[in-house]
Amino acid sequence: MLRETIRQLSAQNVVPNGRTTYDLALGMRTLYLVFRITGTVTIAGGPITAIRNGGSILGQFTELGLNENGEDVVRHDPRLAGIISQANAARVIDSTRLSVLVDGTYTLTETVLVPLANPRAVNPAETAFVARDPRAALQAFITWSPNVAAIATAGAATVTFGTPTITVEQHHDDETGEFPPILRPFYQDIIQPVTGAANNVPFYIKTSRYIRALVIQQDTNVGEVADIVTGLIFRGDRRLYFGPNAVTFNDLQRKSQFELAGDAARSGYLYIDLQRGGRLSNIVNPNVDTNLRFELNVAPSAAAGATSNNVRIGVLGLEVVNGVTAQAVAFDA
Repeated sequence: MLRETIRQLSAQNVVPNGRTTYDLALGMRTLYLVFRITGTVTIAGGPITAIRNGGSILGQFTELGLNENGEDVVRHDPRLAGIISQANAARVIDSTRLSVLVDGTYTLTETVLVPLANPRAVNPAETAFVARDPRAALQAFITWSPNVAAIATAGAATVTFGTPTITVEQHHDDETGEFPPILRPFYQDIIQPVTGAANNVPFYIKTSRYIRALVIQQDTNVGEVADIVTGLIFRGDRRLYFGPNAVTFNDLQRKSQFELAGDAARSGYLYIDLQRGGRLSNIVNPNVDTNLRFELNVAPSAAAGATSNNVRIGVLGLEVVNGVTAQAVAFDA
């Protein structure tokens, strides 16, 4: 049974370059976290010469996630988290982004959902988050790091930011004992630098946890781009997922639009759903399909000012936790 309660967490003062934390209700199955972010950007003495990171306020944040008693069990680049949110949405999620170069004060908004449960599953709560110790601290967090270069090439203009307001919701129910989750989420990002043009560069997904999804982001010191990865193979020692020849990155993006209702196919990103049809039996077990990896065709970005280039991959993992998850795993991944 799924009896969902939506709890808006207590508001907190947001300070630059430090974590803002929100205490979650304890002893619950947490299904989703929702971050609603609103802020302003002011351009004066402009115009600015270019917009970066799609004009999104998410570029002004360096991390968001969930911390359990001192351990980050979910930690994502907020821009990548935005793609995860869009991929799990029933429609494109509303946002307001910077779209003009001229002087003015503009309000920017984003909504990011962290899907601990899978909204496409018949029983979303089978992967709800339950804390190891219901008495220990459990906190959502986000870090605001205001940075002009993360939203604009300012030129002669002056760009300033207002302190953002952030609301966080915890979507939960209280069925933790009789109906424990089968697996528990553990989401992290891994990064690999790109220093030159090359084909079939291996990027190993180093995890022992089950994997429900992977998200590729192309990033530079001037923000997200779309020209670092041109093609890829995705394979393990047991199975070939994309290949045997490199599949064009943009073609994979277009294909994802048949399956994902939100704006998940935004330029430079690729969301790979491995829990197809919402079924746990479809997730990938890297302990069975060993040496899980991408083989990437890459080159440094041609974006103006780009001097460091990275491929970031969000790994949406699922794990068995003794005493928390169901003792018998009723599937074979």
